[in-house]
Amino acid sequence: MRSASVLLRSSVLCAAALAGVCPARPASAQAGPATPAEAPSDAERVRQIETLAADAQARYAEGRYPEAIKLYLQAYQLAPEAALLFNVAVIYDQQVRDPDIAIEYYRKYVTSPGADPDAVVQATERIEALKASRERTAATPAATPAPAPTAPGVAPAPERETPLRTIVGWSLVGLGGALAVGGTVVGVMAQSDEEAFRQSSDVVSKRDLRDRGETRALAADVMFATAGAAVIGGAVLLLFGGDDAPGTPGAAIVPVAGGGVGLVRF
Repeated sequence: MRSASVLLRSSVLCAAALAGVCPARPASAQAGPATPAEAPSDAERVRQIETLAADAQARYAEGRYPEAIKLYLQAYQLAPEAALLFNVAVIYDQQVRDPDIAIEYYRKYVTSPGADPDAVVQATERIEALKASRERTAATPAATPAPAPTAPGVAPAPERETPLRTIVGWSLVGLGGALAVGGTVVGVMAQSDEEAFRQSSDVVSKRDLRDRGETRALAADVMFATAGAAVIGGAVLLLFGGDDAPGTPGAAIVPVAGGGVGLVRF
């Protein structure tokens, strides 16, 4: 295809010949002398078209493509010269990059009277090329946006695990509470045996009530002692254990059989 600058200059040459494009006067008018009002009309029209075409060429050279298009279309309204349509199509095609409008003006040029045969071939080729490019673009799926990059060197915060000391501490407090409840029940039963012992007059029954009451009383005392040790040990772990890292060795005070306490390492 010829360069757009050559095509743009060609419109100026076309505008210079617009006197031949203007409608011919009737024969009667040509025979007589020209009136003062008729002669300036055609000359003024030619000057307007030449000015518009020259200004469009200047705007194009300056990269002001929308203004160049507007001036070419104004000139086309004064004289429908096919080259003006071709220039507009070239600007939309190569500079504005609007294939739909470029195809529209290329088609107008191809069907315009007086279109240059070589330029018609060029316009037809550009129409087919633009249509093919548009079809390829429509067939290409939209690219999936890449995930947003994370800041370098920043790792996600690990999930915080419950420290072992906390688990053991609450377990001991719960155990102490359960032992206290059990000790209370057994203690009430021991008191009941004691009341029955005092009221009984049978020697054998009194001996049985005494032995059973003493056993229950001892069991209640052991349960209360163990409950107290468990609660104290759990409270110590919860209050002073801190947040140890996993795998850090530690120790806990736990109740043992017989009402005592022991030190367990973990």
